[in-house]
Amino acid sequence: MRERIKESLQTMKQEKASEAASTAVTIALCGNVINTIGKFLAYLYTGSNSMLSEALHSTADVANQTLLFVGVKRSKRPPTQEYPYGFEGERFVYALISATSIFFLGACFSIYHGIYHILHPSELENLGWAMASLSLSACIESISFSRGVIAVRKGAKENDMTFFEYLKKGSDPMGVAVVMEDGAALVGLFIAGGSLGMSYITGSTLYDALGSVLIGTLLAYIAGFLIVKNARSLSTRSVPQQKKATLIQFLKQDPIVQSLHDVKAVQIGVEAISLSASIEFDGEAVAKKFLEKNPHIVEDLITHKEDPEAIQRIMVSYGTQIVSYLGDEVDRIEQELKAKAPEVKFVDLESN
Repeated sequence: MRERIKESLQTMKQEKASEAASTAVTIALCGNVINTIGKFLAYLYTGSNSMLSEALHSTADVANQTLLFVGVKRSKRPPTQEYPYGFEGERFVYALISATSIFFLGACFSIYHGIYHILHPSELENLGWAMASLSLSACIESISFSRGVIAVRKGAKENDMTFFEYLKKGSDPMGVAVVMEDGAALVGLFIAGGSLGMSYITGSTLYDALGSVLIGTLLAYIAGFLIVKNARSLSTRSVPQQKKATLIQFLKQDPIVQSLHDVKAVQIGVEAISLSASIEFDGEAVAKKFLEKNPHIVEDLITHKEDPEAIQRIMVSYGTQIVSYLGDEVDRIEQELKAKAPEVKFVDLESN
């Protein structure tokens, strides 16, 4: 009963962490729709290159978070006969597509547009509209960013990692993407505001164009970080060493396990681990445990000690039963492991 309660609590924690990431994506998506409209209106009123870069940035974020939202929904589909391990990996696929779109839709165009207006300066008008739009965007992005931070903190706590370790190596790409994208958005708003301020003070549009290039460079860095992170996640990487050591220790402490070989624990999804291992069983411990549950075998041997044929039948039956019993013990170990670590969805234990 205690194990079931513990398993339920761990599962609830994982579900809450996943729900926090989904909520962060939804809030970020709604916020960026508002930001995109506001920034494009500000660009139309001012002609600011930095505002256009920010508008494109928000457009890219809307597209990205739409992809992340779709990825979350699709990853929750149950396993099928064709896909027995489920669809958890689709989160990484959509997160990778999202990161790629940041690079092409946001970074490249912003850098190009900034360089173009360095070479071909244009006039700025109605800067008050731009500042108002940036202020509104900063408020919205701060709310979205804070939700992303909450989601990453929960994920980090679940995986015994620090906040920054989870950003680099965490299994959930959704919360990480929101933190990185919205963090970049806040920095981009600061750059855009500073660029517009310098252009207003000096009367030169060079600063506004440079702001566009800086925002594009920032987006390129964020995109590169997310592309590499999600590409690695799609390569079926090992779980953190601390987590793997905990799983190995649990298996080793079973009384019938003598040693473990070729242990592989890989992350096949945000909330799914697949573990395989070859086990050297303690034959004496297995036999003693089996005979404790089947004392009649020893009694039969004593009774028929003068009958070779009867002894042979008893031993053949014993051999058949103990092989079946070993299979039951493997099933028991797998069930106990899943109870101990609910994130371990698939276990493959073989006799060495």
